Amino acid sequence: MFLHNIADAQRLNKKVNLHTGANAMIDGKDEETSFAMACIFAHFYDGWKQLLTAQQLDVLESKFLRGYLDTEKFEKYRVQHPELCAGGFRFLGEFGVEGIVTITVNENEANVKLQKAGLNVQMAKRAKEQKRFHNHVVAINDFHSLGIAMKAQQADRQREKQRKAVTAYQENRFPLRDLGEVTHVSTFVESAINKYLNDNSMDLGGQTFKV
Repeated sequence: MFLHNIADAQRLNKKVNLHTGANAMIDGKDEETSFAMACIFAHFYDGWKQLLTAQQLDVLESKFLRGYLDTEKFEKYRVQHPELCAGGFRFLGEFGVEGIVTITVNENEANVKLQKAGLNVQMAKRAKEQKRFHNHVVAINDFHSLGIAMKAQQADRQREKQRKAVTAYQENRFPLRDLGEVTHVSTFVESAINKYLNDNSMDLGGQTFKV
């Protein structure tokens, strides 16, 4: 695979930097999968000798080394059908081998189950991603709601300060009382004037205002 990819890059006049791009040239499969696929090729090799000419067998080996057979070998590795035989590989059709390449109903069913299993895995991943996104949206909404509530509380505090300031100013400048007796007027006026003088730091030489 490595040599084949380098040869392809050279054929297409692509620049190859093995210091940084070597990983792109090698087979990306894990060791277990690669080993299993190699075992499949080795196991059925003697059977293919009976089906192919020596020249065709050489071509098949070249295709194997260059990774052209990986798709079907990987499929056979995942399905692991117990009745798989040397004639059960579709790529033999490229060499004119007719009437031998068969895919049983059981293998088709296994492929369907495999695809369904893969689909279920993807759906489970999407469900997790959807849940994470939903939680993210809820967190953002909660954050905005908290910000709105804090702004409302701050506005309420400012309005309360303003109300107290206005009330204090009115009480200082224009005090009003609903007096029950006329005789209470002089007492209220004296109290209001003295409070006004004190609040505004106006000194009468230590004396209080009398009505």
